[in-house]
Amino acid sequence: MEDVQFTEPFFRFLQSNIASVDAAEVLLLLYRNSERDWSPGEVLARLGPVLSEGEVKKILDDFRAKGFLSETYRYLPSTPELAAHVSTLAVAYEERPVTLFRLIYALRQTGLQALAEAFRIRRS
Repeated sequence: MEDVQFTEPFFRFLQSNIASVDAAEVLLLLYRNSERDWSPGEVLARLGPVLSEGEVKKILDDFRAKGFLSETYRYLPSTPELAAHVSTLAVAYEERPVTLFRLIYALRQTGLQALAEAFRIRRS
């Protein structure tokens, strides 16, 4: 994955839509298995006991409200822009997971501009 994909729009996407690494993993599970509907219990069974079923349901409901999922918890993004950002999220998770996790945690603690500056590539 090239650093160019860690753009300000992607930072904004993460900041406004991905509350935690656990939430990212829930969304990516549904993204990778978009041919089916999911229940909170099924998501929990696939991800393991890191979260409770109530926490999974809250994450699913949040993603549904934000336009990522259908009423039956099937991955069905409401816009091409959301789909593109989730695709970037999937690549980042596979190719640069440590960087992605740091971004998710940092966006919870700092402002977007400070984070963007920290990841901007400086040219000599």
